[in-house]
Amino acid sequence: MPPPDTRKTLQISMFTFKNGRGLGQQLFEMASLLGISKQIGRVPVITRYADVWDTVTNSVTQYFPVFGMNFEQVDMDPSSLFSVNLNIRFCCKYENPLNLNSLDQQHLLINGVYFQSFKYFDEFRPEIRLALTPPIESAIRAEMQIPDDFRKDLIICVHTKQPVYREMSLSGPSDPVFTRKATDFLVSKYKTEDNRVTVAVLGNDILWAQNLFHDKIGKSNYFSNFNDTNSIADSPEYTVSLFHKFRIDSKRFQALLTVGLSPIDDLAFSRSFCDVFFLSAPTSSIGWWMAYLSKDTVEVYYR
Repeated sequence: MPPPDTRKTLQISMFTFKNGRGLGQQLFEMASLLGISKQIGRVPVITRYADVWDTVTNSVTQYFPVFGMNFEQVDMDPSSLFSVNLNIRFCCKYENPLNLNSLDQQHLLINGVYFQSFKYFDEFRPEIRLALTPPIESAIRAEMQIPDDFRKDLIICVHTKQPVYREMSLSGPSDPVFTRKATDFLVSKYKTEDNRVTVAVLGNDILWAQNLFHDKIGKSNYFSNFNDTNSIADSPEYTVSLFHKFRIDSKRFQALLTVGLSPIDDLAFSRSFCDVFFLSAPTSSIGWWMAYLSKDTVEVYYR
């Protein structure tokens, strides 16, 4: 018989997985479990109970297997867990997990929700960034998004979000006036005679983005020059690329239509191409992760 396992473990309630939340919120919960476990010297574990591990696999670890290797699967009787409260009332506030060091019970279960604070895991950022390297197929799709002659441009990624129905009371969407003015400001800040700028717009509502940047997008499926009388006054010249559900590029190349891009592909695009990242939706968790996992040299602008 093997010796008894005396290691101390840590679980969290996995609220975002049990309630069908998005990838960004799920990454916060898993990264926080990993970070807290490392800080207090426990093994991060995820239960198979109620198909939680299967949901984790389908949502996250099938795309990021190295990240998944940080967690052990367990079949523990819930009665063997000692429950404690941490981050139980708020999504995005930080409570010091080192307070759990005084607990000597072998198996801890944290009752809490979301854990959307980078402070729970930022100490281990290099390790987490490496483990969340997008899969190769997503990286290939990201490479296909920008023609070769635009890859030397300075690329400003603008993430936008419009709330889905169930988030209407909780989500802070992108404001159109602020988003457009801020984007124009960033283009003016980074554009020089020797530095051409392309803006890539990523988000969940392509029609909203098209309307916002209508004067920067080609009017047809062929080569187009957007410097016409319909351009917004005092707006600097730049090319806009729209991503996620589909994308239209303009000016120097034929318009492209790409269907079915996912948040995983957006993460891959950000990792490969975003020199500057602008988060226009202050409550978007997936937008936050796109910026956090972007190029090492990225400059991030938060709202």
